[in-house]
Amino acid sequence: MNFLIDLEQPEEAIWRKISKSGRQCVRTSRNKGTVIEEVTVREKLAVAYRLLQGVYTRVQVPLASPTLFEAAFDVLGPRGMFKVFTARVDGQDVGALLVLLHQGRLITWYGGSDRAFARHYPMEALMWHTMKWGKDHGFRVYDFGGAGKPDEDYGPRKFKAKFHGELVGYGRNVCVHAPMRLELSRRSYAVLRPFWQKWTSES
Repeated sequence: MNFLIDLEQPEEAIWRKISKSGRQCVRTSRNKGTVIEEVTVREKLAVAYRLLQGVYTRVQVPLASPTLFEAAFDVLGPRGMFKVFTARVDGQDVGALLVLLHQGRLITWYGGSDRAFARHYPMEALMWHTMKWGKDHGFRVYDFGGAGKPDEDYGPRKFKAKFHGELVGYGRNVCVHAPMRLELSRRSYAVLRPFWQKWTSES
């Protein structure tokens, strides 16, 4: 499943479709002084990665190597296909949103925030800012990058639903370049994940 927002409609129409609680979160974030900035230097990626690590450790799921994001910055960034936005409160980075850009579509890739600043609603502010940025730069669709499987409880889906995009279920295609390596990684993940979860919960 996934949520899609039509960015070709007026900004006011996009704003009105966001749930009342979602709009209030964005206003509260702004009133509390949250500032959204675009990452333009490679060194700042480490800040975004640290925020992602906090989230993935909390939900006990391994996070991709920082080299993935560095490669995206180096290869896709100059082509206008990768952006990183951060949310700052009193000069401190408290949230990050990494997006992919392709053929008029703005796609949420990774995102995370510091739970200590949850009442500043940095992720809501980042989402709204990125939607407006996409609309201002001629993008047609804001793609939330997935909303889980229909028969599974998926926390991020509840967050994304606040923005009232069109809920679609087109499925997913997987292009496998190395079948044996993929199968090995899947089996290894299944075996090692319980140990990784135990380690993160105790650390």
